[in-house]
Amino acid sequence: MTKTHLGNTEKPYRGPINETERRLVLYTPPAKRKGTPIRHRILSFACAFFCVFSAAIGGINTATYAQRTSMEGIVLRLGNFALFGLGTITAQKENPPQRFPSTDVPDESDTIPPSESADGETNENVQTVRYPIQAADIGGKDLHALLNETTYEPDTEALLSSALPFPDLTEHMKKYGPDEPYVLILHTHGTEAFSPEGADTYTTSDSFRSDDVSQNIVAVGAVMAETFERAGIPVIHVTEMFDKDSYRDSYSRAAAAIREYIKEYPSIQIVLDVHRDSIIRTDMTKIRPITTVNGKDTAQFMTVVGTDFKGANHPDWTKNLSFALKIQENLMGRADRFARTVNLRGAGFNQQYTKGSLLLEVGSCGNTLTEAKRAGALAAIAIADIVSGGKCTLTVSDILP
Repeated sequence: MTKTHLGNTEKPYRGPINETERRLVLYTPPAKRKGTPIRHRILSFACAFFCVFSAAIGGINTATYAQRTSMEGIVLRLGNFALFGLGTITAQKENPPQRFPSTDVPDESDTIPPSESADGETNENVQTVRYPIQAADIGGKDLHALLNETTYEPDTEALLSSALPFPDLTEHMKKYGPDEPYVLILHTHGTEAFSPEGADTYTTSDSFRSDDVSQNIVAVGAVMAETFERAGIPVIHVTEMFDKDSYRDSYSRAAAAIREYIKEYPSIQIVLDVHRDSIIRTDMTKIRPITTVNGKDTAQFMTVVGTDFKGANHPDWTKNLSFALKIQENLMGRADRFARTVNLRGAGFNQQYTKGSLLLEVGSCGNTLTEAKRAGALAAIAIADIVSGGKCTLTVSDILP
């Protein structure tokens, strides 16, 4: 049973001072001199120059700091301090569009990729620059490896050998019956889209965004929902694009939706926030993470696991990591080089609501929608196999002939 919800969610409501004795002292002014002493002129000129120069530096900092990362901003401030002692005052950069609200918001590497926000050439006399889209194999090799952005050192062997951190499908059916949803799929950044079929270049005017749910990441979620349904797993697929009206508020709006669905359907055990990645080199080359599954090009896949490292109220994050590692193990057994290394992050990413909550990066903006659909189907098959105790016999060809 698949339930497709459009839904509209509201934004969550967020001692005494002693007077100094003054003594009257007879004061006799010095005799007036003609003109201003040379040292006074020099001092006045130096003060004026320092004020103008400081204002100019402050203006430059205001312009440049807005385009710098937080670390670069710190370096800029330290440079000012070294030059001027107290440094100049620089304007704070407005917080970039982020993936998570309040304490769950990452403070780095979670902005809209340059390719998705930059304007293209508008002068008709200037030739539009095209940058390459390059295929690359970035699949993970070590099951126990983590792309770890925290200081935590989880025991991956223990987490892999532990039991599933939430009821499996059989237990679910006994308690809730065959129709109550087990999986919730949604898309915090639903407008994320892909490269056209056959494209090997792009321009900065290409947005890699779309409001068409048949062409963006929502279409990948639809394939995953179909896969779960074919495997006998009740699923809800939320097709609302939470970033459509406000990228900045997308995670808070998605969080509100998750809470509402879990309240209405307490049977939900797995929450999958399905995205596509954006991988761009400094020379503006877009990476197309790709592998071959059953002779067909398939986008590579990565799970992102949130933690409480940056203060999110998410004490059970190791349960989600255990689930992610089990998926990784299953995928590595199905397709060589398909799964990228599991990414352990400092923010929570709305994963505190169930012990089976994960963020999935299905391909990248360099991939095509077809490649991403194959990846989504394969990931869903692996998850279905895990929760059914190894009983899923589906293949990608069953879903996408």
